[in-house]
Amino acid sequence: MAETSADFSVSPTTLTFTTANWNTPQTVTITATADTGVEGTETGTITHTATSVDGYYNGISIGGVTVTITDNDVAASGGGGGSSVSGVYNPILSINNGATSTSNNLVTLTLGASGASEMIISENFGFLGASWEPVTSSKSWPLSSATGTKNIYVRYRDSYNNFSSTVSSAIVLLGSTSFISTTPSLLPTPLVPIIIPVIKTPVVVETPLIVLNPESKIVISNINSLSLQPATSLMFNYSYTNDTEQMRKVRLVRQVLNAKGTIIASTQAYRNIKAGDEVSIDVKQLIGRYWTPGEFIERVRVFDSQGKMIEENSFPFVVEKFKYKYLIKGELGFDNSIVFDPTVWAKNKIEVRTPFQLRIRFSYTNQTEVKQDVRMLREIVDATGMIISTLRGRWSMNPAETYGITVNQNIPTTLLPGEYAVRIRALDYKTGDLLAENSAGFTIELK
Repeated sequence: MAETSADFSVSPTTLTFTTANWNTPQTVTITATADTGVEGTETGTITHTATSVDGYYNGISIGGVTVTITDNDVAASGGGGGSSVSGVYNPILSINNGATSTSNNLVTLTLGASGASEMIISENFGFLGASWEPVTSSKSWPLSSATGTKNIYVRYRDSYNNFSSTVSSAIVLLGSTSFISTTPSLLPTPLVPIIIPVIKTPVVVETPLIVLNPESKIVISNINSLSLQPATSLMFNYSYTNDTEQMRKVRLVRQVLNAKGTIIASTQAYRNIKAGDEVSIDVKQLIGRYWTPGEFIERVRVFDSQGKMIEENSFPFVVEKFKYKYLIKGELGFDNSIVFDPTVWAKNKIEVRTPFQLRIRFSYTNQTEVKQDVRMLREIVDATGMIISTLRGRWSMNPAETYGITVNQNIPTTLLPGEYAVRIRALDYKTGDLLAENSAGFTIELK
């Protein structure tokens, strides 16, 4: 291997592959040359030459690898010249030294990033309402009060407004928590006031599953909820084992009964089960839009080939009074490269029933001195960062060029209650590296 630029070096310069290690990756370290000259961003190429005693491989063509070198030297002020900065690299975040759970809401964050001067921290992945602060290697952080998984996000920047990618870490806040009082200024500002729907029915999801025949050979598990909205789905699994010494042909009957014992939904399936084998079925039972709110029974029965019932099990659940899903408009995030138009955002209703189309205008600025080929992603993401939907585009951007677009972002009724964001990400089309990111937040509530 050989480099074509004096601005970097490679080590080692020779790699040897044999019949024993031909499929084992080998590491090549690329090191930028440190100097004091202000040169801006440059590129170089690593070339390859292949030699082998095998004529098939000797002298074969191997493509070069392009290396981008970012200068970390800054032009002196007052000289009229441009400037170039190194950026922010290797962002880190750890909670309680990597612990997976805690019973104390006050945790310790381990932080840092090469080249960073400021950081922003939040339990909201869009950092909405959070403020920049000087970088520290350690910081106490008060978790929000509700128990469960807590995701903390951090992003770094330097004095030239170069941003790191967003990094996150998670920890589970256990019950019976001892909460420590903190000053209001330490608490992250929420995206919008969070309203947790109140379930007024007697059975709630916190209650352990109660099967009506615990000794049954029909085992019921993995229930998604015991209290459901109309037009949603009850999901669970049931299994049955043939503990006889011969194959058994069975009829599996699954039914939903209302409080009066009337069957309002029924389905059946036939199975041939070998001796000692188990049949396992995942169920997705649609809850009717116009089912009367109240208590119901999900019942599973097994019949033999003669029509005799040989096993039965069931469990109760509750259908709530129907509530509509409302979109509650949140706030816009901030970024120097991807900028939302607040005037367009302000024209959206603060609260509106779904489905709804959010009107959004955003622009992207190529802040480099080279042309960019950008993959632009527009995504709906939930509070854990899971991507719900994605739309893609390709933008070709000249140096210092700004381009904007106005879109109607569809917000479907299928979103569950919780916090979400429309996230805009600009990626290098070739490498996939993150160039910029910004988010516009919203919440789905039941009313």
